[in-house]
Amino acid sequence: MDTPALKKILAEHLWRFAQTIREIDLDDDRVFHEMLQFAFRYCDVDRGEMCRELKVSRGTLSKWSTAKIAPHMMVRPVIAQWIGQRVTSKVVELQNE
Repeated sequence: MDTPALKKILAEHLWRFAQTIREIDLDDDRVFHEMLQFAFRYCDVDRGEMCRELKVSRGTLSKWSTAKIAPHMMVRPVIAQWIGQRVTSKVVELQNE
């Protein structure tokens, strides 16, 4: 399979993930943790950028990503929206290559 075809497949999967973020139950700690892990693992979400823009320490982000703690329920939609925007940007980038 050629690279453009792989990019198209990746873009489609990332787009579905971005749509799923809008629908998941952010009150569920496990679901929130899985969303965060997927974003880091497959979507090239930059941890440093996330820390700066969301104004959290690397230690806090590390604890979120390892499920040692979870962010307050009121903050989760902001985090999910931020991730969704980054994933959508990645999709656009892949489509324009």
